[in-house]
Amino acid sequence: ENIDSLKKMPSFRRTMDIATLVLMGYKGFGWWELGPVNTFYSFNPVEGFRLRVGGRTTTRFSERIYFESYAAYGFKDERWKYMGAATWSLSGRSIWKFPVHSLRASYQRDTKIPGQELQFVQEDFFLLSFKRGVNDKWLYNDIWGLEYLHESENHFSVRLGYKNWTQHAAGGLHFVPYGEPIAPSTAPVEDDVQTSEVALELRWAPEEQFYQSKNYRVPIPNRYPVFTLRAGQGI
Repeated sequence: ENIDSLKKMPSFRRTMDIATLVLMGYKGFGWWELGPVNTFYSFNPVEGFRLRVGGRTTTRFSERIYFESYAAYGFKDERWKYMGAATWSLSGRSIWKFPVHSLRASYQRDTKIPGQELQFVQEDFFLLSFKRGVNDKWLYNDIWGLEYLHESENHFSVRLGYKNWTQHAAGGLHFVPYGEPIAPSTAPVEDDVQTSEVALELRWAPEEQFYQSKNYRVPIPNRYPVFTLRAGQGI
């Protein structure tokens, strides 16, 4: 009774909204959430001043299907970027509850720093705008993805994915055909590089512990090992 009455208190609801906005970066509006707010504004040498807005559905919308998307615009390169994804829960439970059994389809058109693979923040997180040294080698990406994930209660999981990835050089980065002069000013430049690949990952983490959020799982280190076998094949 205390918990139920607490959730109805306007002061408590305001406090939780503010805490969620600060810690998670999202503002809830019932069946959907606006965010993450720490990506609404950023800047870099290729896009210049960048504005972004996005959101995602919650379990109030559906326990079985989950949508997320965003749109962004760079005022220097004058290009739109966007992403859309849908995840189906094949277990009948929320995709944020362990064990997960899901199918995800996504499309993304956006910029990327080659080799940068972030796990716990968005790539256009505002504080990542501040970097030391030259940061002008970027990629424009078009990525189609399909991923199947099946987790078991014993923490054994199977992940099967397909990705079609088109990369276009941006900023100070140039794609030069093999055997041509390296100087970008004189060498012919490839328009883009396109690859398709399938990937399989088998993972077993006995006695694994983690904090589960809507964005990520944060692992809790313990004395038990984690075994991962990952294989990929270019098509």
